[in-house]
Amino acid sequence: SDDLEHPVMKAVFDACDTLVFISGLTADTSLPVTRSIDLLRSMGYHELVSRSMVILNDSRNKYDGDARAYLTERFGQSGATVEFMPFDPHLAKGGIIDTQHELQKKTRLRLFEITAALADKYVPDADRPR
Repeated sequence: SDDLEHPVMKAVFDACDTLVFISGLTADTSLPVTRSIDLLRSMGYHELVSRSMVILNDSRNKYDGDARAYLTERFGQSGATVEFMPFDPHLAKGGIIDTQHELQKKTRLRLFEITAALADKYVPDADRPR
């Protein structure tokens, strides 16, 4: 959170349309995102947080429905959109990932769905198909 309070970050946040946070499903892996969102809100960036997205990533292959529900509620209260990414061993390894050849089909589909949900935030209501 010290990095978020660095003087240069105000200009960065003021220029941002959205932020994407990646959170794990456990208390320890979700805490950095919780702290970051709380800090941004305390700095007056409520609107930026409400335009942002939290992706709950099951990186440990230990899916916990109760934790997912709790974190969805917790992050949703800040106004952020919350999405879920199921376990994929290629994502779990980290580093550079060849999304076209390495990921499971269901993971690639979720990436498209998440990207579409993020893009949907930027379609003005007047331009939406009826």
